[in-house]
Amino acid sequence: MRDRLDIVVRAFDPCISCSAHMAKVASAPADNWKIKLNEVQDQGLPIFVGVGNPTLGDDAAGIELAEALRKQGIPDVLLEAEIEEQEDLWIEDPQRPLIFLDALDFQETPGKVTLLPLNFVLQNTSLSHRVLPSVSGLMNYPQIKNAYYLGIQPDSLKADQELSPAVKQAVQAVLQHLAN
Repeated sequence: MRDRLDIVVRAFDPCISCSAHMAKVASAPADNWKIKLNEVQDQGLPIFVGVGNPTLGDDAAGIELAEALRKQGIPDVLLEAEIEEQEDLWIEDPQRPLIFLDALDFQETPGKVTLLPLNFVLQNTSLSHRVLPSVSGLMNYPQIKNAYYLGIQPDSLKADQELSPAVKQAVQAVLQHLAN
């Protein structure tokens, strides 16, 4: 039934799948993402992929975070538009973690951060971002198993707005954590 409702929604607004993300998260402790991110980094140097729409308010969080990581000199940071042309970087080593950065509506307080396995997001997201189905189709099982989604709860997804204060704060918290 849920899949059929997704089709109905997309029939009326085909752009919604790029602007809204839904995932069911039962409970995420406040700084649990930091612990999980440290565990992922212990597996190897992650490849970060900034995802989102820079014209839709908080949906630009992933892109802004990726651009800030680049400025800090963190290696192997891609933007959504570059992921297919840089396929060799992330396809060659399936053991290397891949972390997607994006706004993700998981029904929490705006600015809350979570780190979820990509497989969980793909299975529990009714309206996923347009890049995920194409990228996950190129990935083999070990790569999907070693990929994650760092999501920031958005406050506003309105066109032509900057990041909300809560999301800006979350982006800074992630940057600070990765700088350590």
